[in-house]
Amino acid sequence: ETGSSALHFACAQGNLHMARFLLENDSDVNRRDHSGKSPLHFAFLNVKRQKLLDAFVLLSRGADPNAIDDKGNAPLHYAIQNKQVAIADLLIEFGADVT
Repeated sequence: ETGSSALHFACAQGNLHMARFLLENDSDVNRRDHSGKSPLHFAFLNVKRQKLLDAFVLLSRGADPNAIDDKGNAPLHYAIQNKQVAIADLLIEFGADVT
Protein backbone atom coordinates (compact mmCIF):
# COMPACT_ATOMS: atom_id res chain seq x y z
CA GLU A 1 0.00 0.00 0.00
CA THR A 2 1.10 3.54 -0.65
CA GLY A 3 -0.27 6.88 0.39
CA SER A 4 -0.80 8.40 3.76
CA SER A 5 -3.22 6.70 6.11
CA ALA A 6 -5.43 8.14 8.82
CA LEU A 7 -2.74 7.06 11.28
CA HIS A 8 -0.14 9.14 9.42
CA PHE A 9 -2.38 12.19 9.71
CA ALA A 10 -3.21 11.57 13.37
CA CYS A 11 0.50 11.34 14.17
CA ALA A 12 1.36 14.44 12.15
CA GLN A 13 -1.32 16.40 14.00
CA GLY A 14 -0.31 15.05 17.39
CA ASN A 15 -3.78 13.57 17.87
CA LEU A 16 -2.84 10.83 20.31
CA HIS A 17 -6.44 9.85 21.03
CA MET A 18 -7.14 9.25 17.35
CA ALA A 19 -3.83 7.41 16.89
CA ARG A 20 -4.67 5.09 19.78
CA PHE A 21 -8.15 4.49 18.38
CA LEU A 22 -6.74 3.65 14.96
CA LEU A 23 -4.11 1.34 16.44
CA GLU A 24 -6.75 -0.45 18.53
CA ASN A 25 -8.69 -0.97 15.29
CA ASP A 26 -5.85 -2.64 13.41
CA SER A 27 -4.27 0.29 11.56
CA ASP A 28 -0.89 -0.71 10.15
CA VAL A 29 1.68 0.94 12.42
CA ASN A 30 4.41 0.42 9.79
CA ARG A 31 2.50 1.42 6.62
CA ARG A 32 4.61 3.63 4.35
CA ASP A 33 3.35 6.59 2.40
CA HIS A 34 4.50 7.51 -1.13
CA SER A 35 7.80 8.89 0.23
CA GLY A 36 8.51 5.88 2.45
CA LYS A 37 7.54 7.54 5.72
CA SER A 38 5.85 5.50 8.45
CA PRO A 39 3.50 6.99 11.06
CA LEU A 40 6.53 7.15 13.38
CA HIS A 41 8.24 9.49 10.89
CA PHE A 42 5.08 11.62 10.82
CA ALA A 43 5.17 11.95 14.61
CA PHE A 44 8.23 14.17 14.16
CA LEU A 45 6.94 16.44 11.39
CA ASN A 46 5.47 19.01 13.77
CA VAL A 47 8.39 19.89 16.02
CA LYS A 48 6.55 22.53 18.03
CA ARG A 49 5.77 20.07 20.80
CA GLN A 50 7.44 17.13 22.43
CA LYS A 51 6.35 13.84 20.85
CA LEU A 52 7.62 11.43 23.49
CA LEU A 53 4.24 9.94 24.34
CA ASP A 54 3.30 9.64 20.67
CA ALA A 55 6.55 7.84 19.91
CA PHE A 56 6.10 5.53 22.90
CA VAL A 57 2.57 4.57 21.85
CA LEU A 58 3.70 3.78 18.30
CA LEU A 59 6.82 1.89 19.38
CA SER A 60 4.94 -0.13 21.98
CA ARG A 61 2.51 -1.15 19.21
CA GLY A 62 5.35 -2.46 17.04
CA ALA A 63 6.45 0.57 15.01
CA ASP A 64 9.80 -0.10 13.36
CA PRO A 65 12.35 2.30 14.92
CA ASN A 66 14.62 1.70 11.91
CA ALA A 67 12.11 2.51 9.15
CA ILE A 68 13.90 4.43 6.42
CA ASP A 69 12.12 6.99 4.24
CA ASP A 70 13.00 7.75 0.62
CA LYS A 71 15.63 10.28 1.74
CA GLY A 72 17.41 7.65 3.85
CA ASN A 73 16.20 9.05 7.18
CA ALA A 74 15.08 6.94 10.12
CA PRO A 75 13.01 8.35 13.00
CA LEU A 76 16.23 8.68 15.01
CA HIS A 77 17.56 11.12 12.40
CA TYR A 78 14.50 13.35 12.87
CA ALA A 79 14.71 13.17 16.66
CA ILE A 80 18.37 14.21 16.63
CA GLN A 81 17.85 16.95 14.01
CA ASN A 82 15.12 18.42 16.21
CA LYS A 83 17.15 18.09 19.42
CA GLN A 84 14.60 15.71 20.96
CA VAL A 85 17.00 13.83 23.22
CA ALA A 86 14.33 11.99 25.23
CA ILE A 87 12.79 10.67 22.02
CA ALA A 88 16.19 9.66 20.67
CA ASP A 89 16.81 7.74 23.90
CA LEU A 90 13.40 6.07 23.59
CA LEU A 91 14.06 5.07 19.97
CA ILE A 92 17.40 3.57 20.98
CA GLU A 93 15.72 1.72 23.84
CA PHE A 94 13.32 0.21 21.29
CA GLY A 95 16.20 -0.90 19.07
CA ALA A 96 16.98 2.04 16.80
CA ASP A 97 20.27 1.55 14.98
CA VAL A 98 22.71 4.23 16.13
CA THR A 99 25.13 3.59 13.30
